[in-house]
Amino acid sequence: MPTPLTPDPAIPDRWSPTEFGSLVAATSFDVPAASIAAYARWWQLESWLRLLAYLELRAHYGAEWLTRVDRRAENRAAREAERAYMGSADAQSPLAYLDAGKLFELIRDDWALFAPSLLPRTTWDGKVEELLHIRHRLGHCRRPHLDDLGRIEQTLRDIESGARVALDAYSSSELSAEATGELITGWCGRAHADARRLVHHAEHQYGIVFELRHSVRPWVDRSVLRVAAGEEVPGALWEARFHLTGAHYEVDARRFSGHGAVKALLDQTVFVVIESPWSLAITFPAVDSPAAVADAIGALFDALIDATTLPHQRSWKPDAEWPPDTSGLDLRFQVGTALSVYDASMGDVSLFGVSRTR
Repeated sequence: MPTPLTPDPAIPDRWSPTEFGSLVAATSFDVPAASIAAYARWWQLESWLRLLAYLELRAHYGAEWLTRVDRRAENRAAREAERAYMGSADAQSPLAYLDAGKLFELIRDDWALFAPSLLPRTTWDGKVEELLHIRHRLGHCRRPHLDDLGRIEQTLRDIESGARVALDAYSSSELSAEATGELITGWCGRAHADARRLVHHAEHQYGIVFELRHSVRPWVDRSVLRVAAGEEVPGALWEARFHLTGAHYEVDARRFSGHGAVKALLDQTVFVVIESPWSLAITFPAVDSPAAVADAIGALFDALIDATTLPHQRSWKPDAEWPPDTSGLDLRFQVGTALSVYDASMGDVSLFGVSRTR
């Protein structure tokens, strides 16, 4: 990809000169800037809803989550896999192949999972009809209505507080001191063979500190939640967290994602969140088998050790901005995204970059 010898201050840091040049050229030759702006905002909205749908379905249904998704989405993904030479980074995400109308239907059919993160049901239903009209216009390259961009941005403002609820629940992980159960005994009590082999060795040899936590989705009735007792509970997530405390070792996102064990076990995970070069957290649905989760943690622990890098192997420099370029990674790897950077202390900073109306 060609780059200028001296950076152009007019080009945003996240865009390549080629991308920026194409955008300028397109808008100079009959492509309405309003269409590009509306599409960009729609992309934000729909991408967030797809990610939210994946998170809530995985948390509730575990390994069976795809039974809730229209089979045509999987069929489309399978057909695209036959054209690997032109595959998308979203190729491993069945929800990426789900029509927008079907996505809204999926949310409607499992509304209880989404109610805390969206709008009141009647308000949301009315907004969906309006949004799909805009989506059809954009999808068929019809010029947008003068209010389309404003309508999409207002929707993003409207769901901002709900998005924070969803992200807060994901990031609020802990583990009760009284917790018991197979997974806790295996990894916190070192009863699992991999825990006995890895936890002490990794901390002293590589400075990798392991921690087991769990979080709870906002739609769960906490009065009946007993994940701390090790039960397989819909709506809770186990989190295997790794802290690289040593002075030399760092997580290499691409090396880790390409590891054979990671590829083989990725379907068991919900997300692999790489928050920094020294912090990685892998989540699993608590509704799935604790024994399978315990084994997966061991295999992924080994893969992480293999994927740590020394200073002379770094793919990014310490003085460079985080995150490094992770384009093309499976969507389950979250690097530099809302899941990896969100913190409740962000205050009034907009998750979607949409300024509030006065």
